[in-house]
Order: sequence, then C-alpha cells, then structure tokens
Amino acid sequence: GDSLHLVFDVLQRAVNGQSPERVAHLIIDAAIPLAKAERGFMFLENPDGERLVIGRNFARETIPGPETKLSKTLLEQALRADGPLLLRDAASDGEFTGVASVTDLGLRSLLAVPIRHHDEVLGLLVVDHRMASGAFSQSEVTQVRGLAAIAALSLGSLRQQTTLQSAEREVARLKNQLGRRLGAEEAERERLAAHQAMDASGMVGASAVMRDLFADVARLAPTDVTILIEGESGTGKELVASALQRFGARSAQPFVVENCGALPDTLLESELFGHVKGAFTGATSDKAGRFEQADGGTLFLDEIGEMSEAMQQRLLRVLQEGEVRRLGSSELIQVDVRVLAATNRDLHAEVQAGRFREDLFYRLKVVSLELPALREREGDIELLAEHFLALEAADFGCPQRTLSGPALTALQ
Repeated sequence: GDSLHLVFDVLQRAVNGQSPERVAHLIIDAAIPLAKAERGFMFLENPDGERLVIGRNFARETIPGPETKLSKTLLEQALRADGPLLLRDAASDGEFTGVASVTDLGLRSLLAVPIRHHDEVLGLLVVDHRMASGAFSQSEVTQVRGLAAIAALSLGSLRQQTTLQSAEREVARLKNQLGRRLGAEEAERERLAAHQAMDASGMVGASAVMRDLFADVARLAPTDVTILIEGESGTGKELVASALQRFGARSAQPFVVENCGALPDTLLESELFGHVKGAFTGATSDKAGRFEQADGGTLFLDEIGEMSEAMQQRLLRVLQEGEVRRLGSSELIQVDVRVLAATNRDLHAEVQAGRFREDLFYRLKVVSLELPALREREGDIELLAEHFLALEAADFGCPQRTLSGPALTALQ
C-alpha cells in the first residue's frame, strides 16, 4: 500500500515536472526506498549529444561528481540491453569480472533499467548497493521499471515541449529574418523609386528634406488620391505634379495643366469646363474643357488659391459629382480625372479668413505635400548650381563652367 501510494504520488508530480533535473530527483528519491537501495542515479542522453548524470543517496542528498561513481562499461552494456540489467554481485559476475571500473568502485548489487519513450532510449535509471550482494529481487525490478516508465512519460513530454519551443523560436527567428529582409527590400524599392522619381522629374537635390519628398512622390504616385501640393513660388510644384503623373497608373493618359490665377472667371470657367458654339461672344465652335481633356488622366490645377469664390463653388460640384457641363449646354458629361492642386498660399489661413471654401479645401487636401524652400535644403545649393551650369553649356554648346570657391560661398 505504501509503495503504491509513493508511485502514484511520483506520477502526479513527475507529470508536472518543469525540467529533466527535477524529474530525475523525484524518480531517484522514490526508487531508493522502493528498491531498498543505497544510491540512485539517472543517466540521460540529451538530443544535443551531451550526457546528464544525476546522483542521490538514501538521505535524499545530491551526490557530487555522480559520473565518477558509475562504471562506463556497465552503463554502455545497460544502454544496449533490451531490458533491465540486474547484477547480484558485480565484482564476481562472469561478464564483468576483472573490469577495472567495477572493481575500483566496489560495486556489488546493481539494477539499471532503460528509460524508453516510444522506440527511443532516453537514458537509464540505476540503483545500487555497495555493501550487499543480491540486494534486488524481481519485485524491486518491477517497481523500478514502473518508475522508469513514469520517467519516460515525463521526460518524453519535456523533450517534445523543448522541441516544439525550439521549433517555435526557429519559426519566429525565420519570420523576423524574413521580415527584416522584406523590409530591407521594400526600403530599397522605395529608394530606387525615389531616385527614379528624382531623375525623371527634373528635380535636383540630395538633402534630407528632398530625399523625403522623393520617397513621398514614389509612394503616392501609384495611388489615385487627390493631393494638395503646397510651397513657396519656385519650389517646383509643377515638377512634383508631373512626377506624380509619370509614375502613376495614369501615366499613359493625358496630363493637363491649368493656372487658375492667370485668367478671369469667365475665361477660367470656359477653360476648365468647356463651352458650346454660341455660348458667348467669340465662341465660334464647341470646345472641350480641361476636365474633358484630362479624362482618364490627371488634371493639375496650379495656383488654386487665386480662384474666386464663385469658381470654387463650381469646381467643388465637379469634384463631388464627377461630371461637368459645358458653358451654354445642359448636357452633363461624366469625367474620370485625378486632380492635383498647388498653391503658394496658406490655404488653411485663407479658410479661416473666409476667402476659401472649407469644404473645397478638404476635398483638395486629402493628402498634402509640403515642398521645402531653398533655405531649408542644406547642401543642395552646389548641386543646383552645377545643374544650371550644365543646362547653360548645353544651350550654348560650350564647355561647362565651374564655380570658384568664393562664388560657391557667396551663393550659399
């Protein structure tokens, strides 16, 4: 009854063992009293090839240097055996008589039971007695075999958990590695796209703010989003709009430009929406407006901040409905146009001042690109100067001039 209770207790605790060492202590501490042994050992083969040996005595104390207390010859023999290895007197056993390690260690009674998990031998559970011959009977063999089976279940489960955790860590490592590689490839694609945008747009610059701008152009160009390009005069708003068109899905379609600040309302309305013959004096034929001309492509509205309130209202209706009506006509014409707008004004301030419609402002500013002024482009002065000197040389068919140090300093 006590033996059964001990085995059941070990089974419950070993199943929840947190490490091979903890399981070994539980099993050995149960094996010694069950077998009436002097000492107990657990010899484990780890998957990485290392061997773990744990020894305990009848007082449940850890034996230091347990690997030196076992005969390697006996261990190897027990590992190769199909079942338990039982020696009633190791020193006089015919097979081990004269084995130095057996004699030197003073071994007498020894029982070694393989710890098997499925078809794999995980190690050995060993009990011994150095003072008594024939210490272990068949009853002790059966009990120790039962403990070895419990050890096999627990250690096999731990090994499977370890294997699973290792596999999960390896999967996580590979995912991180793949993520880094994909991130690097994506960054490289963005870098190449940004350089492509820079090279094809005619924009020149290597400063941080310009690199950011090129990256934004490369990222936004493939989309159909409406973009408000903001910046001071001369910062290259039309170049940016051209690059957005060139690298977008509509690159093969028309790119139409209209300066909203260059015409009075009547002419601007005709230019944007078109007119029919006889709509006004001088309208001698039907004419398609910019929206119709840009159908399927991109319409760039420059200086949008100069547009009158009445024209703002008409433009808003076209953006909302996706259709235009020529001057003098009642026919509505559906158009599919990506709109890019630009201004050198602070449109938010214009909205606050009541000079620009708030609803149109948010229609146009789905995404905003802020172009840096030259004073913010540290390091670009020399590049721009060389660029314009190269253009001059090409225009006049002469060798390209270079800037002297004082001239470059003055420009900067």
